[in-house]
Amino acid sequence: MYIGALAFSHWHSVNAAHDHRAEDFGQQVLEAAPEDAIIFAKGDHAIFTMWYFHFALEKRPDLVVLARELLKYDWYQETIRSEYPTLVLADGFPWPGRIMDDNPHRPACYIEYDGEAKIRCLQQQPDE
Repeated sequence: MYIGALAFSHWHSVNAAHDHRAEDFGQQVLEAAPEDAIIFAKGDHAIFTMWYFHFALEKRPDLVVLARELLKYDWYQETIRSEYPTLVLADGFPWPGRIMDDNPHRPACYIEYDGEAKIRCLQQQPDE
């Protein structure tokens, strides 16, 4: 009984039904990202939000959504190759800069969320 009363009395502080920060952040990124952009997401909030929008809701299938912290892992590199077969991902450690060099026709966006949305998009210049 005590646990139930305690849970009920604190429900308002843990109820996330009216917390739209992740949804707002995801919409901001989708609106800011140029067509065919590679999204380099940093931090759990940013990456899980973008994975949800990209994979679960199937928004913006033109984008490539990458978790910057996971790029060093072989298993993640294989996942990237499987999920995005048109993305050039050279062997070795795929630094974001190297991925951009290998995919010069794709713009890049670096995103993170630490209480506010941080979105920085760079337009690549096509090779002449």
